[in-house]
Amino acid sequence: MRARSWPVAAALLGALVAATACGGHAKGDGPGAGSGGSAGGDNGAGSDNGAGSSGNGNAAGAAATGCSGTVTFQLVAWQPDGGTAVDYCTDCWSALQILTPNGEAPERSELCQTDCTDCQRALCPPTVACVPQHLPNAGLTLSWDGRFFTYGTCGGGNTCLSPKCAQPGSLWKARLCAHPSIDPGSPACMSGTTDNCVDVPFTYPSNGPVVGVLNPTR
Repeated sequence: MRARSWPVAAALLGALVAATACGGHAKGDGPGAGSGGSAGGDNGAGSDNGAGSSGNGNAAGAAATGCSGTVTFQLVAWQPDGGTAVDYCTDCWSALQILTPNGEAPERSELCQTDCTDCQRALCPPTVACVPQHLPNAGLTLSWDGRFFTYGTCGGGNTCLSPKCAQPGSLWKARLCAHPSIDPGSPACMSGTTDNCVDVPFTYPSNGPVVGVLNPTR
């Protein structure tokens, strides 16, 4: 019996390890966790329509989700001419939020949530620690594949999430954030708790990177 049970145990362990990542989950391929909120507006965030055809965006990045493309974002720090850029700390969780034009932030992950399709709870594996890092001089590159989740009910009133795709041509805002560093010379990035953020409007999908410049006076 021990010889037969070992492959099953190994397979289960492998599945858990594969699901354990920064913002990763087993059901679906949404980006990392985002702020709560219900999607809405005329930008397609609350629509049941699937994505249409588009020549923009990164088709390879959207293949797993079925959405029209991937938007790339670049978070950079302002610097004076000939000077040094202000030092910031970034982390996995707050660097990027996707917002509707009216400021709502739809869920971007179903991690630890119930899937409306089968009314089953998605895996909730332990997540890898996210150590703050200094914002590189060249900036931090992030992405969004156009996928988000809307709330619904299943199984007699249980709250659940359904995957949606942003409609091609819909308007969104990217909120790019970092924490001002309090010790720029330290190898480990140390900061306060106050975010410095910049909101940048964009159309989904986008041909080039959506750039947000952090202003130290903001």
